[in-house]
Amino acid sequence: LHLEDRMASQVDKLIDDKVASATYLIIPLRKISFLRRPVEMLVNEIKKNIQAYIKREIPRMANDIAREMGENIEIKQIVRQKIEAFELSYLEEIVIQLSKRELKAIEYMGGILGFVIGLVQVGLILIF
Repeated sequence: LHLEDRMASQVDKLIDDKVASATYLIIPLRKISFLRRPVEMLVNEIKKNIQAYIKREIPRMANDIAREMGENIEIKQIVRQKIEAFELSYLEEIVIQLSKRELKAIEYMGGILGFVIGLVQVGLILIF
């Protein structure tokens, strides 16, 4: 279900609970035969109006909440605090694990470059 539908369902439940708890007002009105139907119609109309209001307002409220959260939550600061809370050895282990592949590539490239430079030097020595 979408958020609007879930909210409408919750409103239905809330209204039903409130109507049930207000039985001292509703039951006497329901016992009067000519008032039973108008009372039920009034309760249903209130439900529909509240549901329509919720369906209209939820997107705006969700945008407001998202904007408010974006303004008040400093992701950069939270990440910094989390990283600063790590022990240095644990942080070092994470960095090494993440950079292991890159360090291996640098090591291989250094070996290849050293070999090529060595070959160039041998070639130059042989030429001169």
